[in-house]
Amino acid sequence: MKKFPTSVPKTKDEMVERLKTMADHLDSFDPFIVKLHKKFGWIDFMRSMIPGSEKTIKKVIDKIKPKTILELGTIRGVATAFMAQYCDKVITVDITDNDIKKKIWDYFKVTDKIESHIVSDWKKVAKRLEGLDFDLVVTNRRCCGLIWSGKNTLVYDDPYTGQEQPKLPVSFKKIDNMCLHEPKDKPKKKRTKKVK
Repeated sequence: MKKFPTSVPKTKDEMVERLKTMADHLDSFDPFIVKLHKKFGWIDFMRSMIPGSEKTIKKVIDKIKPKTILELGTIRGVATAFMAQYCDKVITVDITDNDIKKKIWDYFKVTDKIESHIVSDWKKVAKRLEGLDFDLVVTNRRCCGLIWSGKNTLVYDDPYTGQEQPKLPVSFKKIDNMCLHEPKDKPKKKRTKKVK
């Protein structure tokens, strides 16, 4: 049997085709994804977390060990629930609301770890974020282009926009099927006197 692909699908049709074969590959996913599939089916989280990306997200969380994660783009709240298992709090922001995310959060018993904000326009997000403290940002390329905090940032492609994905700053490095920016604090050079 072919291995399930974890690259970002290029089109919505490609994602739909991939979702049709997921049931044959359940053993290759995190138990969270299997549980989600059994309760809600695949279609409910099609845009919320690219299937297979849960391993990359977990790898980054294990590396950075964030207490608070800022998620830009909640969609159906699947990645929100997944990340809430591994940190103290997830602050999530989107421009649309839906009922399925609350059902997913309740099902995984993480609702009390999630702070959800709905804004009328992505341009207003920066104002909403003033004063919030977070260790890691998880977002798609479009939102990253709108809000760039310079903090640890994990970015994924969103193939459903029908638009070209914005370029990321060169500080982003490819990690599996995503891109990660880790700020580097430059250590101050110690001056030493030359001895003659």
